[in-house]
Amino acid sequence: MQAKPKTGSTMVSYVWGCYQLGSLIASLFVGPIADNYNPQIIFWFCVPLAASIIVPTAMDFLSDEPVPEDKVRIQIYVHIYVCI
Repeated sequence: MQAKPKTGSTMVSYVWGCYQLGSLIASLFVGPIADNYNPQIIFWFCVPLAASIIVPTAMDFLSDEPVPEDKVRIQIYVHIYVCI
């Protein structure tokens, strides 16, 4: 939003709208399936969806840059306000 201020919060609203719509659709399907059939069906359906991130992560499609050696360790005393 800082790089392209004209877009405003449109992208954030779109992402949250899709998240809420997906949650609604999931709850509409999961309830009846769990009540009428074996609940393991839900888990077997979700396993490939959850595992789909393994290949892109293993092949470094995310293009994360390595952390420099001097910043590898977390300096807790700098972020102590998070722990309190």
